[in-house]
Amino acid sequence: MSNVAFLLANDFEDSEMKVPYDEIIKAGHQADIIGLKKGETLLGKKKEVSYAADKAIADVQASDYDAIVIP
Repeated sequence: MSNVAFLLANDFEDSEMKVPYDEIIKAGHQADIIGLKKGETLLGKKKEVSYAADKAIADVQASDYDAIVIP
């Protein structure tokens, strides 16, 4: 399966993150949420969803992933 990175920061568009992320996971792919700091909580603009960063941007490389999503 594919490795997908979601580049995320606070005030992201909730549905633009939730729907693709849920579908990627549902399809059996690996999805990592990448933030500025590992473990930081990232909250959507509408405050409907929040995610914890799996990894820090400084700790990953684009070549680690098959696709990159920027909600």
